[in-house]
Amino acid sequence: MSIQITYELQKSDLQCCICYDDISPPIIQCSSGNHFVCDSCKQKINSKCPICRTSKLFHNQLLEKQLSSYFEPCGYSKCNKRVFKWSAEQHSKSCHYQPAKCFICNCIVELNELKNHLRLECETEWLEYCH
Repeated sequence: MSIQITYELQKSDLQCCICYDDISPPIIQCSSGNHFVCDSCKQKINSKCPICRTSKLFHNQLLEKQLSSYFEPCGYSKCNKRVFKWSAEQHSKSCHYQPAKCFICNCIVELNELKNHLRLECETEWLEYCH
């Protein structure tokens, strides 16, 4: 005997209920509803759903498996994030591992390393004053 369950989700349902970014593996979900929390936000909260405040969060491996064909890896080799195919371009534009050109020496470094590069390699502290 087998049971087939059909469950329909909209793209907008697959967002973190805190930061509104698309969710990505691991998929963390509220046990009482469609409240998802991204891994980054989960690190900042306790184990209760920020919407219900009563339900526990769990790693929904079944949904993750069902959605696996909709995910693709980020195009930057050091980024280990898997993103939805429809938001890959958006992630690529904001990925911390994307290449960035130093405006002083013109070399290419990862965006997340640009500040250290400017301070250590180009010996400038001007970014410290930018907010």
